Amino acid sequence: MANTAFDPVQVKVDVGGTVEWVNEDDFQHDVTAAQFSDDAAAWDFQETLSNGQSTTHTFDSEGAYEYYCTVHGESSMCGVVVVGGVSYDGSLPCQDADGGGGGY
Repeated sequence: MANTAFDPVQVKVDVGGTVEWVNEDDFQHDVTAAQFSDDAAAWDFQETLSNGQSTTHTFDSEGAYEYYCTVHGESSMCGVVVVGGVSYDGSLPCQDADGGGGGY
C-alpha cells in the first residue's frame, strides 16, 4: 500500500501461498474482502493497518480473491489475488476508473 493504491493491483500465487500487505503511507488503510465480479471467490477478510504495519493471508483454495480499502474506496484502491491455475477475467473498479493497475 503506497500512494493510496495497492501495488501491484493483481498478484498470482500458488495454492497455499501467502500474500503480505504492508502500509507504506503515513495514514491508515485496510484490506477488506469483496466480490466485484462474477469470477470472484467469496472470502471473509478485513484488517486495518497504520503506517508501517503489515498483515498476511494464506490462500488455501484456487480462485480470484478481490479486495479494497474502505478508507479510500473501491474506485481508487482495490486489488485481486489470483490463486492456482484459474484465469481471472474480472473487472476491478479501480482499474476501470484510471485504466491503470499492476499485473502478474
